[in-house]
Amino acid sequence: MHQSPAPSLYDWAYMQAYHTFIGSPSIDDVGVAWGVGVFEVGVDSKDANVTQAHLSWVVSQARQLRQVSWCVMVVVVSDNPAFLTAFADWSLNGRLLVWSTRLLVVTRLPRKDLGPLLISHWTFSMMNTLVINAETSASDKRYSMLVHLPYSPDGARVLQVASWTPTSGLRYLTPPTLFPEKYTK
Repeated sequence: MHQSPAPSLYDWAYMQAYHTFIGSPSIDDVGVAWGVGVFEVGVDSKDANVTQAHLSWVVSQARQLRQVSWCVMVVVVSDNPAFLTAFADWSLNGRLLVWSTRLLVVTRLPRKDLGPLLISHWTFSMMNTLVINAETSASDKRYSMLVHLPYSPDGARVLQVASWTPTSGLRYLTPPTLFPEKYTK
């Protein structure tokens, strides 16, 4: 019997975000089952204002969902640094995230581009954020889990806390947590 390979972590995250609730006039009309709401923002290459307006609306809807939920994780899937920057700005301005909210960013950006992105935006650097970065090639699937620690004993830095491969699964590189404490006394 032939067994198909397991989907990659990136494919899994994308599949989770595929079903969307777009165009609902209010969060009450979304019909959220089991406390899960999935929103999608399409990037319109012809009109950035349309994308910005839609992102603003989605952040406000997601904030309403966060306000009526007791345990929230926001997942953002994008390979576009400009979109991730806009999300960081809108989520901060729209007060989408609070410290108890976990933000999971799934991307395939080159690692050299991730450090500046994480450091330069409050949403990624100071909030409870984990980045899953796909570093895959045709023959090698590898995923890094990265966080920005603004106040570590070694100073501010981007730290890889775990990795995932199809053969070894999830491997913690730090004490077993994907969302380490950013602030300690």
